[in-house]
Amino acid sequence: MRVVLVAGGTGGHVFPAIALGEYLRDQKGCEILFVGVNNKMEATEVPKHDIKFVGLEMRGFVGSVANRLKCLQLVAKNIGVSKKLLKEFKPDIVIGFGGYICVPVLLAAKQMNIPTMLHEQNSVAGLANKILGKTADGIVICFQNAFDTFPKEKTKLLGSPRATMLTLKEKDPSILSELQVLGGRKLVYIVMGSLGSESINAAMSDVIRELSKNNDIELVYVTGPKHYEDVVSTLGELPPHIHVVAFTDQERLLPFVDVMVCRAGATTIAELCALGVPSILIPSPYVAHNHQYLNAKELVDKGACLLVEEKDLTCDVVTGKILELCGNDAMRKELSDHAKTFGRLDACERISEYIHELIK
Repeated sequence: MRVVLVAGGTGGHVFPAIALGEYLRDQKGCEILFVGVNNKMEATEVPKHDIKFVGLEMRGFVGSVANRLKCLQLVAKNIGVSKKLLKEFKPDIVIGFGGYICVPVLLAAKQMNIPTMLHEQNSVAGLANKILGKTADGIVICFQNAFDTFPKEKTKLLGSPRATMLTLKEKDPSILSELQVLGGRKLVYIVMGSLGSESINAAMSDVIRELSKNNDIELVYVTGPKHYEDVVSTLGELPPHIHVVAFTDQERLLPFVDVMVCRAGATTIAELCALGVPSILIPSPYVAHNHQYLNAKELVDKGACLLVEEKDLTCDVVTGKILELCGNDAMRKELSDHAKTFGRLDACERISEYIHELIK
């Protein structure tokens, strides 16, 4: 079976697509082609996973009238380019994971009578997926709320491929020695996205100082590369159970984490739910349609996480919730058990079954 995966622009779109591609290649023997934007993260990230990549020129339908017109011109141009790619590769199905690049590629597939599928990671669909949802043959979602966006008769709640792929990986304790984690304490992991957040880093400085006084807790705090020097300079010398880093390998670290404090992006939620990591979610208010809050709210309503909105973020609130979770084994277990119900560890297998259903 040959599969074209399409995603662009952000890790939230790209990483689930890569996860499904690896699964279909390694477990099902499929041949994979990944189509993305030629100057976005996928252009460098996808080849690292030994997946064939083709990059097209594309831009978002945002900003000035001139930029939007250019976007429409690129859509029209890329429909023709995509038809040539699809004719050469001869896929059995084309699967879009979000981003404007999905529009021309999936429209081209539809015009060529190739089955198409969408994967929507968030509780609120992006514009590209909303457009394509009308013509896609099948749609996969990760949150119950997304049923409100798409035709229910062809939409299935199957979850994120990231959940499956994370659980297939073996525990790697070497990450702890790399971070110089001492052990013997509750491990708290705080990360606010791969690029970090200036506002969050400033607010968290007081949290780190408070937690540094508690010898029962070990903390790994990820600032993001852009803010690392400023945060380290602000905090000064810290005790050995507090680790401030620019970046870490989250996949390897998560199996050892007792409490996670993070944003509410779909990929992060898929990962922590897959492993049942007790979490305190702080949704970014700067994303389209406030989708991170809606992602988090669905977990909160099921008792699967704690929630702090950024407008309510203070040292006392965050420190209090961290200490409460670290000191309450029953509460952590309850959050973990409920989070695992969202994990959908069989996501890749069930998506694979849906693919075969659509092809037939």
